[in-house]
Amino acid sequence: MNKQTQFRVLLDTNAQDALTEMLQELKDSGDFVKINPSRLVSWIVEGFRKESFEKKKDQIIQDHFNSKEYLRDLATKIQSSDNAADILANALQKIQMRNKRTNVKKSKKEKLAEEDQPEGI
Repeated sequence: MNKQTQFRVLLDTNAQDALTEMLQELKDSGDFVKINPSRLVSWIVEGFRKESFEKKKDQIIQDHFNSKEYLRDLATKIQSSDNAADILANALQKIQMRNKRTNVKKSKKEKLAEEDQPEGI
C-alpha cells in the first residue's frame, strides 16, 4: 500500500453519487473486496493521469476557461498599452483559434456518433 497523505477534495453531487455507486458495485462484485472512497479516488486519479490526461487536457482547459478573468486581464493590458489595436487583434485571433479547435472536435464527435448509428436511423 502506498503512503497516504491527507488531502481534501470536494465533489459535486453527481460525482459523489457516481463514487458511491462504484464503491457499492465493487463491493457487490467480489468477495473480500476492501476499498474505501479515498482508495478508489486515488486509483481513479492515478489511472486517469497515466491513461487519459494528455488526451483530455485540451478539453479540460476549454471546459474550465475563465472568460471573466481573461477579459479582466485583456482590459488591463489595453489600458496600459500604447497599441490597443494589436492587443485586441491578438485576442481575437486567439478566440478564433479556440473556436476552430472546439468546432473541429465537435464535428469529429458528431461524425463518430453518426458512424455508430445503424443505417436507416
